[in-house]
Amino acid sequence: MKFSLKSKSLKGLFRPRETKDALKIEITPYRDWKVVGEVFFVLLVVLVAAHIYLFIRLQDETLFASQEEEPVIGFKKERVLTTVEYYQTRAAKFEERKGEKPNVVDPAQPR
Repeated sequence: MKFSLKSKSLKGLFRPRETKDALKIEITPYRDWKVVGEVFFVLLVVLVAAHIYLFIRLQDETLFASQEEEPVIGFKKERVLTTVEYYQTRAAKFEERKGEKPNVVDPAQPR
């Protein structure tokens, strides 16, 4: 039997075999590393683009500039006084009850 490169039996040895795993469930390290590399590259491109954008905005000093002035919000004096009064009454009630002994029934002792 004579072998030559034109022979179909030798060509089949060097041709990439078709994968039997059509659903891509089988563990293949080359495919897994390829996916990891592609994800890393996409994240790298996104991060570089974000850093370039931030650098340009910071150079122009437009990142933290506001377009319109925000109105100054003030306190309503009546609400502040009612809140202070509420907490003062709570503090007074606490001081009043702090000295009282709790009225607890001991179930181990008969009446």
